Amino acid sequence: MTVDFQNFERAFIAKTDGELNRAYQLFDLMGNQVVNKILTTATRFSFSIGLPIGPLVRVTVFDQFCGGTHLRDCDEAISNLGSHGVSTCLDYSVEAKKVNDGFDQTVEELIRMVDYARYNSHVSFVVVKPTAIAPLPLMVKISNNQSLNTVEKADWERVKLRLKKVADVVSENKQRLFIDAEDSWYQPCVDQFALELMQEYNKKSAIIFNTLQFYRWDRLEYLLNLIDHARSEGFKLGLKNVRGAYMEKERSRATNQGYNSPIQNDKESTDRDYDLAIKTCMENLDVVNFCAATHNAESLQKLIVLMREKELNNHDERVWISQLYGMGDNLSFNLAAEGYNVCKYLPYGPVNDIIPYLMRRAEENSSIAGQMGREQTMIYQEMLRRGLV
Repeated sequence: MTVDFQNFERAFIAKTDGELNRAYQLFDLMGNQVVNKILTTATRFSFSIGLPIGPLVRVTVFDQFCGGTHLRDCDEAISNLGSHGVSTCLDYSVEAKKVNDGFDQTVEELIRMVDYARYNSHVSFVVVKPTAIAPLPLMVKISNNQSLNTVEKADWERVKLRLKKVADVVSENKQRLFIDAEDSWYQPCVDQFALELMQEYNKKSAIIFNTLQFYRWDRLEYLLNLIDHARSEGFKLGLKNVRGAYMEKERSRATNQGYNSPIQNDKESTDRDYDLAIKTCMENLDVVNFCAATHNAESLQKLIVLMREKELNNHDERVWISQLYGMGDNLSFNLAAEGYNVCKYLPYGPVNDIIPYLMRRAEENSSIAGQMGREQTMIYQEMLRRGLV
C-alpha cells in the first residue's frame, strides 16, 4: 500500500486562496533558470551595498519559506502545521558567524528554541548549523588534521563548551537536535563532534542527529561503519538522510584545486545510495533512529513499503520524514494524514541573516529538473479545484 501524493485538496488544506496564488507566482518565477540567476545575483549584490530591498525579499521568498524574523513569529505557522498533523523542525537559520560573541548569541537562541519546544508539542526537532557556532577556518584545520595554535585551541574549547551547553539542555528537556551538514572540506570536523555527542547523549534514545549527504559517494560506507560503531559501543545513532545541497560548489572547488570530486557522477547514483541508506537504516532500527529528509516521492513510497514489510506502525518514533517549509506539501500533508511522523523544516531569523539560506533554496531547487514546475502544477490543480482560475 502506498500514499496518494496527488490528493491536492489534502496537500493544500492549510493554504488560503491568497497564499496559493502567491506561491504559484513565486514558483513560476523561480522555475525560470535565467531569471532566477539574475534575481539571486542582484539580491546578493543589493544587500552587499546596503540597498533597502529587505521588504521586497520579505513578501516574496521569505514569507514562502520562513516562519518569521523572531521565534515568536513562528507561532502561527507551527500551529497551522500542527493542526494538520505536521510537526516542525525549528531552524534559526543564521550561518557563517565570525566572532565568539556571534556564536554565543546563536547558542542562547538555540536554548530558547529548546525551551519553546518543551512547551509546544508541535515542535519535534531543533536545528543547529555548525558555522553558526564554530569558526569555519578552525573547522577546516581540524578536518585536515592540522595543528592548532594557542588561540585556535582556546577557540576549539569554546566550541566544545557551546556544543555541550546545547546538548545538555536538549537532553534535560527530552528534545531532539538536528546537526546540519556542511561543505565536504570541513564536514569531517562536524562528523567528529556529532559522533562524540551521540556517544555521550544517545545512550538510551537518539536525541542528537547528524546529517548524511548521499550525493557524496563515500557516505554509504560511512553509514555502515557508523552502525557497526554504534552497536559495538552501545549507543543510538540519530541520522538525517538527505541527498545534498552544495553540488555545483563542491564540483567547482574540486576542479579548481585539482582533487577528486566527492560528489556522485550522476543523479542515478545519488538516488541509488539514498534509497540504499534508507533500506540500511530500516534494517538496523535496533541502533538507528532516522529522518528521511527528501522531496522525492519515489524514495518515500519505497520507505512506506519497507515499513509495511517490517509491520511497523506508521507513527513509529524511530522513523521520521521531513520536507522544507513552503515546498513539498503534497508529500507532507498526505503522509501526515496517514499517521506518519512528518516534520517541516521551518527557518526563521533576521531577513539579512537568512539571505544565504533563501538564495540556496532558489538556486538548488531551480537546478533540480522540473522541481519548480511540479510545485507550480500541483498548486494550479488545487486552484482549479477551488475555482480560482
